[in-house]
Amino acid sequence: MKLLSGLRTAMNFVTPKQYSVSNQSHFIINTKTINQLVKFFPPLSGTEKVLDFGCGTGETTLAMAEGRFGELGNPGRVIGVDISQDMIEYCKSKYNLDKLEFLQLDTETNQTKIFCNQYRGTFDLVTSFNCLHWVTNQPDTVSFFNSILKKNGLFIFLVVSSQSLKNNPHRSTFEEMKKEAGRVIISSK
Repeated sequence: MKLLSGLRTAMNFVTPKQYSVSNQSHFIINTKTINQLVKFFPPLSGTEKVLDFGCGTGETTLAMAEGRFGELGNPGRVIGVDISQDMIEYCKSKYNLDKLEFLQLDTETNQTKIFCNQYRGTFDLVTSFNCLHWVTNQPDTVSFFNSILKKNGLFIFLVVSSQSLKNNPHRSTFEEMKKEAGRVIISSK
C-alpha cells in the first residue's frame, strides 16, 4: 500500500537551516514521546545501537547520542538517516561525535537492501519522529525497520495527526500496524 505518492520529495521546499529554526518545538514533543517509552522499558545503558529515521537537521539525533534526550539514557552508537542529502550534509558539518553517524537513505531504492545487509538484526531501537507521514510506502518501511531490529528490539514513532479513524488514512495504517505487531505499549492518544 502506498500513501501520499506525490510527496516523496516534499521536504525539498525547505533548507536545513530553515528547518532547524522550527525544530525546537519538535524536540520538545519528541522528548515527551521518548519519556513515555522509558515508563515501560529501562533507559539505554551505553551499549545499544539506535537508528533515528528521518533525522532531518539532527538535533534530536545528537541529543540521543549525547545521552541528553529526555530519560532515554546513553546509547553506544546512533545513526541518523534521512532521504535528503542536504539534511545529511548539514548534520555532518554541524555535529562531530565518535558514536554518531549520519547517512542518506531512501527506503524506496536499492540503498535499503544494502543497508539491511549491513545492519540486519543489529539495532536495539529505531525511532522516527515527525517523519513517517512523508513516507510513501509505510508498510514496506516498517518491514525494513523489523529487518534491522534485534529480536525484541523497539520501534517508537511519532506522527502528529487527527485521531479520526474515518477521516485520517494515517490513523487507519497505524491501527493496521498495531495488529501486525501484536502489541503496542505507547498509544497515539
